[in-house]
Amino acid sequence: MEDLNEQPVLRVRPEMGERFLPNDFYDVLAHRYFPVLSLTYIASIVGVAIKVARPEAGFFHYFFEDPYAYRMGYWVAAWVSIPAILWILIRSTFHLGDVADLWYKVTAVLMVSTLLISLLLFPMGEFGFAVRLFMVATIPILVVQYFFFVRGGLPPTMAWPLTVAGVTFLTYGLIL
Repeated sequence: MEDLNEQPVLRVRPEMGERFLPNDFYDVLAHRYFPVLSLTYIASIVGVAIKVARPEAGFFHYFFEDPYAYRMGYWVAAWVSIPAILWILIRSTFHLGDVADLWYKVTAVLMVSTLLISLLLFPMGEFGFAVRLFMVATIPILVVQYFFFVRGGLPPTMAWPLTVAGVTFLTYGLIL
């Protein structure tokens, strides 16, 4: 029987130049992910407020006083974040970075097909209306998000104001 005190100690140290996160990880977050997510959130709020506006309570009521548009915006932002987060994580791995674009496309197609199937399965009541609006809003967002991820990020003069506007609307929605 071996003595456990005599076991060698294994020390893992990264080689020179290796890092846990890639060098451009924060650049991807700041100039690609957060601005597009903020733009998605703001566009979702405006779109939902326009769609649910009625003669007795118009756009301004749903945009400034009713939390429904902000809550739907959370769901849309969370839904379109799934392929984006997968793209960021897969791209940051050293041996899978080349297939990140393929993973984004596959994930986005699976999500859209899931929404289409759920549209067929759920009746067109109140929940069906929300699903239909949700589906229509997310398809172009996935395409725009992919375009910004593959082509490169926004310049800081556009990225930071969009991010700040998204955080401002998020904070206002949480207050409502």
